[in-house]
Formats: sequence, C-alpha cells, structure tokens
Amino acid sequence: MTFHSEIKNKNGETLLSGEQVASRLGVHSRTIYRLMEKNEFPESIRIGHQHRWRESDIDQWVASGGSKQGGDSK
Repeated sequence: MTFHSEIKNKNGETLLSGEQVASRLGVHSRTIYRLMEKNEFPESIRIGHQHRWRESDIDQWVASGGSKQGGDSK
C-alpha cells in the first residue's frame, strides 16, 4: 500500500491520486487509466509523472452517472 499525503492546489481543492480515485470508485486503478485512454474520465492534472484529479471533478463525474459531461477540463 502506497502512502499519499493530501495535496491541495492553490485554490484549496483536494487533488486525488489514481489509487485514491480508484478506491473511492471501487475499481482497480488500471480502470481509471483505461477510461482516460477512451476519453471517458475527467481530465487529470500532471504533477511530475503523476496524474491527480480534482476531488470536485470526480464527485461531479459520479453524480452525472459516470458521463464526462461537466467533468472535463476547467
């Protein structure tokens, strides 16, 4: 298990790792990257070699039933 400290952007929004997103959604982290490859997942933010997602984008994506509408770039 990898430990990730909480990361926030300059606006105070929590940025989630792929492992954190996968855990919230109850899927394997590879599923997140497969959805990204098909352009069916909210846009990530790159920090070095890592992808991070705004917690609000993931919450909105879930609320929309997993459709990308309203969950992509800001």
